[in-house]
Amino acid sequence: MTFSINDGTRVSRLALSRRATGELEGEVPQAHRDMLAVAKARVAPFDHEILRAASHRIVAEPTAPPPVPEPARRWGSLLMPLLAAAAALLLMVQLGIPDDLLAGGDSRSRRSARLEAVVVHDGLEQPWIPGTVLTQGDVVQLAYSANGQGDTVVLLSIDGEGTMTVLWPARGDVPEPVQPDTRERLREGTTLSGAHGPEAFVVIFGTQTVPEATRVAEDVFETGGVSGLLRLASQDPAIDVVVIDAE
Repeated sequence: MTFSINDGTRVSRLALSRRATGELEGEVPQAHRDMLAVAKARVAPFDHEILRAASHRIVAEPTAPPPVPEPARRWGSLLMPLLAAAAALLLMVQLGIPDDLLAGGDSRSRRSARLEAVVVHDGLEQPWIPGTVLTQGDVVQLAYSANGQGDTVVLLSIDGEGTMTVLWPARGDVPEPVQPDTRERLREGTTLSGAHGPEAFVVIFGTQTVPEATRVAEDVFETGGVSGLLRLASQDPAIDVVVIDAE
């Protein structure tokens, strides 16, 4: 194919087309007019009605403002509660506490029986906080509140090897009488034996005899261990359990 290059001495096709439309003055060769006629025949006629109808279908969508980024949180404020929850969960798993007790939390009402522990370490007393790991030789003093659940009490301990000890009453098969709405504290503390595994302290109110109370605790512990005792306490308002883990 041979190209006819305009060296600048001839009028360009653009200029000829502008002459044909009347935009510029000057002569237009017939050959160029014929070329424009052919090109015009190939283009659809302008229809302003169609264009106007199409313009009504164009809806300007509102532009949503860009989302405002949340302020960055300090890693420390995020990690501290997570680490605390993980530590508590690990301790509960080690003690064998079932999942439903982990999820349910403390479901006991204010009128349920209560058992509290005070730790005596190196001669100093301090409230026992759930999750605190004690050592062999630490002394635990217990306080209980019947909260209207009975006028007798039996206090037991079950160590990690399953050995049960009646802490209160000190002797005999008759439960210790208590005032239903007062808080009592044992005069003598219990020294942790160092047996492998957690030690559970169980308080039972309203029983007629000590063997009746020990039988309930033994049956539950044999079938469900510490988990069973905690479940029993969550279901029976006359019973409460404190589980202490010791090294």
